[in-house]
Formats: sequence, C-alpha cells, structure tokens
Amino acid sequence: MAISIILPLHEFIDNVVLRSSLFFYNVDRPNPVKRNHAKAIVHQLVDDALSHSFAWAPSVDKTSSLLEEFYPWMTTHPVFGSRFYQQCIDPVDARLTEILGTYVTYNTPDVWSVRKDGDSIVLENLGSHMNNAAQGFADKLQSLLQEEYATRLGSLPIHRNNATTGDDLKHQVDSTYGGLTNTVLRLMVDKDLNLTGQPQ
Repeated sequence: MAISIILPLHEFIDNVVLRSSLFFYNVDRPNPVKRNHAKAIVHQLVDDALSHSFAWAPSVDKTSSLLEEFYPWMTTHPVFGSRFYQQCIDPVDARLTEILGTYVTYNTPDVWSVRKDGDSIVLENLGSHMNNAAQGFADKLQSLLQEEYATRLGSLPIHRNNATTGDDLKHQVDSTYGGLTNTVLRLMVDKDLNLTGQPQ
C-alpha cells in the first residue's frame, strides 16, 4: 500500500507574507507579496526540495524563476532581490527542507507523486523505480507488446483501399501502437502470467 503524507502549508504561506511585510516595511515600500503569490512560491519550494532528494531525477530550482516572473526587480535590482530572498524565502525553504527530509530520504530511489490540495500538498510514495518486480513487469509488458506488434505487422495485406504502399500500411499499424496495451493485458490474463516476480 502506498504511503500518503499530507503537508498543510498554510502557516508557511502566511509566514512568507508576514516576512515580506516586515521586509518592505523596513525599506518603506508597500508589500508586493500577496497570498496567492506566496502560495505558489511555497508549493514550488516543496517541488524543488523534493527534486534534490531523488536519486533518479535531476535537481531543479524553479523557485528563482518564479520569483523573477512575479517580481522583475529580483533581476533588475539583484542586491535588493538577494536581501529579500535571504530574509523572506530562505528561512521558509530551510524549514520545509528539514520537514520533507523526515519523510523523503536524500538520494532516494523511491518515486513520489505530488498533488496540490488547496494550501496543502499531498505526497504519495509509489515505491522504488528500481524495484525488481516492477522492472520485471515492465520488461514482460514490453516483450508482449512487441510480439503483438510483430503479429499485426506480419498480417498486413499487400494492398488496401485506403493505403497505397507498404509504408502507408505500416504507418496505420504504428498509429495504433498505443492501443495494443489492452490487447496485451488480455494476453497476460489469458496466459496467466506471473508478472510480479512473487511466488504464486
């Protein structure tokens, strides 16, 4: 059974707004950070932090790009932007990373799905992408797909009303390749294949 974790992020979102209010108050400017922006920033911080934990995926840092999109002064006034980031974003990022680290270990082979639900984020552990049983299933599925594809390709007539060449006929088969999955799944049931790698 998959492990699901609900992360309520409303306090982090409100904290970004409050930190920003204090930051801009101290420089005698109105706070441009509205709650909808803070929500998008916090959600992106979570996505970025998770990407740093996966052994199977490259790390990403899309938060900086998001901030530049919301607040062009992040690039036009880099010193001011850097101070804003250090005082308003960094502390929240550090705490989120710490909390996520208790659930998602660094360099994990596990695959996690991320779903947004209002202010919260729901994380679901889908298991290891290196799981041997899962890999065996994928290999057997691919093998059966190739067998079925070869069978269909071999049974093509030389001529057909709506195709003039062998290449046209092959294109028709190629275009329906995605539909082979259902046929293959039926084959699996018919052949009673043990795809899990577990003893029956």
